[in-house]
Amino acid sequence: MKKVFYLIFIIPLLLVACHKDPPDTPPTITVDFPSANATFSVVDTINFKVRITDDENISSLKVSLVDDASTPTGDQQTWPINLRSTTINDNFIINQPSLPSGNYYIEFKATDNRDYTKKFVPVTLSGIPKKLLNTVLFSTNNQTSTIEIFDTLLQSVNSIVFNSVFQDGTVSSYQQNIFYLSQNGQLSVYDAPTQDYHWSVSGLNSLGHNFLGHLTVENPYVLVPYNWCIRSYGIDGTFYRTYTIPAIEQRPVISLVSGNYLFVVTKPYTNTPSRIYKYYFNTNVLADSYMLDYSFDPATIIQVNDEKIFIFGNIQGETKLYEYYFSDNVVSTVDGLPTGTFYDAFKIDDQTILVSIDGNIYQLNPLTYSLININPALHGYDIEYNALDHTIWLADGNELFAYTYPQYQQVGHATITDSITKVKLLFNHD
Repeated sequence: MKKVFYLIFIIPLLLVACHKDPPDTPPTITVDFPSANATFSVVDTINFKVRITDDENISSLKVSLVDDASTPTGDQQTWPINLRSTTINDNFIINQPSLPSGNYYIEFKATDNRDYTKKFVPVTLSGIPKKLLNTVLFSTNNQTSTIEIFDTLLQSVNSIVFNSVFQDGTVSSYQQNIFYLSQNGQLSVYDAPTQDYHWSVSGLNSLGHNFLGHLTVENPYVLVPYNWCIRSYGIDGTFYRTYTIPAIEQRPVISLVSGNYLFVVTKPYTNTPSRIYKYYFNTNVLADSYMLDYSFDPATIIQVNDEKIFIFGNIQGETKLYEYYFSDNVVSTVDGLPTGTFYDAFKIDDQTILVSIDGNIYQLNPLTYSLININPALHGYDIEYNALDHTIWLADGNELFAYTYPQYQQVGHATITDSITKVKLLFNHD
């Protein structure tokens, strides 16, 4: 009887031990459209139709846009399914105006409870044409300040008034924001399309000008001068990083981000020389610094090429121009400039920088250092340039003038109430 009992007991165990789940068959995906190598814009809605089957319930379909290395670009959508067979005829939205043109893939990923299948459809994305949306003027009467927003016909469409004195301002075409920094240390950020208030930071207490606006796809941060430091904030106002200037008597005034470097030119409040500091932008580590002259008042900074930058400013009301070879950390003075006061400069191309000295507009060749007074009739203290239609913008008092380049023929004019301190151009994307 014992042998029979053992046999009866063992056989069910063997049957249980030999039982295995059937092998899983991943979902099958058939893409009806879009077709391979179709071309879309970086802000398109892509219609698609896929058929999915499986031997068990399919849990979801995820559609993503990935690059050549299968790295997601950030655009993705998911559809829940819970069926063994289905057809999804829907659309997938791409909304990244700053995404570079090139080759990408639409990734369709169907998932069941145990496995998944991916299907890749190659597509080509083309960037949307860049165009000017608004001309933004920052003005002040030394009691209140105003942001005046004009359309492409130089008609005023809106204004924002501040009960403070203007210190600096800029726009971000990447994030479609307008930035205003007051002399009492309040940074206010507005949505450019609606002019609605977005976020703000207070208590900044700085001398900084020509400082804001380093918001790009690669570095989505805005730099704000604060005492002897520079702070960076994210696109939503989140504090990100501090760059500390070693000498507390130095105050950051102008800055430039180039590649992995942040360049900051300071103005001391004691009898010490100004300096230029070079930081590693992504780590806030100080890489180098160089002493400039006593009493140097920085005005603006421009990258000439991959080797050097120009630092424009004044010493006791007279023009001063340094060229800084940042790879070697060497600074030299550019001589032969007209007497007067530097106000602004703007790089047009590799051989042309427009410079305002006492409001007169000069054309500076950064290779030969030749300086030409273009036209005595041209006058302005702040300079902007639209490379799309080759238009130069000059702010002179409470008037704004637009000229063709290089013909310098007037094509536009606007007048506002207060004195214009800065002109900025807002485009539909970077």
